Amino acid sequence: MKILKYFINTIRDLLYVRASEYTEMELEEMEHIFALIVLGFLVGYPIVPPSLSLKLLPHMKEEVLLMFERARNLDDQWSLVGMDIE
Repeated sequence: MKILKYFINTIRDLLYVRASEYTEMELEEMEHIFALIVLGFLVGYPIVPPSLSLKLLPHMKEEVLLMFERARNLDDQWSLVGMDIE
C-alpha cells in the first residue's frame, strides 16, 4: 500500500512540475505574440496602427532590449546599419 501511495505521489508531483513548465512556456509565447502585435508594422504586418504601437512600446522594454542584443550578435551587415537608431 505504501508503494502505491509513493508511486501516485511521484506521478502527481511530476504532473505539477510539467504544468508549471507549460504555463511558463505559454507566458513566453504570449509575450512573443504581444511583441509581434506591437512591432509588426516594422516588418510588414499591419496588425495595429503605428500610433497605438508607440503607446504600447514602453511595456516592451525587455523585448526591445533583447531584439537589439540579438541584432548585435548576428553576422548580418544590415543589422549593423539598424543599430544607428540608438
